[in-house]
Amino acid sequence: MVCDPEPIVSLNVGGQKFTTSRETLCKDGSSMLARMFSGALPSRRDEKGRVFLDRDPKHFRLILNYLRDGDICLPVCSVELQEILHEALFYQLDGLRLMVSSQERWLPNSAVQLRTSISEQLQSDCQLQNAVDLIVDCAFGSAPYKDTSQIPAQSTCVDVAVRESAYNPLHPQNQLQQQDETLYVAFQQRIQIKGETKCELFDAKHESHLLHHDGQLSYDPKPYGVDHACRFHIKTMQVYRHHCVSALSAKHQRWRDCALYIVKNINAVKWALDLCGFRDVAIPVHSMQVNSTTDGAQSAVLVNIRFSVQLAL
Repeated sequence: MVCDPEPIVSLNVGGQKFTTSRETLCKDGSSMLARMFSGALPSRRDEKGRVFLDRDPKHFRLILNYLRDGDICLPVCSVELQEILHEALFYQLDGLRLMVSSQERWLPNSAVQLRTSISEQLQSDCQLQNAVDLIVDCAFGSAPYKDTSQIPAQSTCVDVAVRESAYNPLHPQNQLQQQDETLYVAFQQRIQIKGETKCELFDAKHESHLLHHDGQLSYDPKPYGVDHACRFHIKTMQVYRHHCVSALSAKHQRWRDCALYIVKNINAVKWALDLCGFRDVAIPVHSMQVNSTTDGAQSAVLVNIRFSVQLAL
């Protein structure tokens, strides 16, 4: 979906019009609204072209004020608190959820309510759904929000690691017109998700495509979708993304996407697992390195992520 570039946005929430800025809607980067208005999620439009959200508009003003200020005055009424929590779950506003849940005057105590809430979130957030599915599949062999009663009661841990690096750079004298860009011959990629019942492993070496032409060396433009005349302008990161992201199989790309999503959305994943019925959920991060450039070293590490997901039933 092509994201509407307009800074002012009109929304139709359950038939009521709201107007705000795109900046406000994108304040919480992990929320459903931020992903929708950054183009990561599709949106529906009404007959006037306004983004349509099929929700009760009663508390949407409060949602916008929370995004604008990072804080709000919550009502005393326990029914309204329950309604606001439900909206926070739907819009995936973890901070607002915690604010409501921390109120001593009302805490969610219904298992049915929690199941309904997490079910709605998992249905609306495919990345979170995939991450939870993969964790629990490796740990227990089944998805928690489908039937937790059949998952064995035990403590377990899932170790996740993604390491991607470029290595074997060519000598600078061979670069010629490559705009001072180091030409790396190969890329190493390892994705591992290891649990009690399953271990997923992808370990591959990707050879870059090089081209000798009229005594000059460059990346071969054809595999990377570049015109031959622009071959000296192909950058290492462009070649890396082709091999380690775009060219992956759907299964391996899902593993990689899940690992990156979890480490960037730890609180959301912990919260989802907790609401699914798991306890003692912890996600300690051992390494988190994501680089957007290479420095011409013998081996340039581009991604090095290691973390564990600890949980129990």
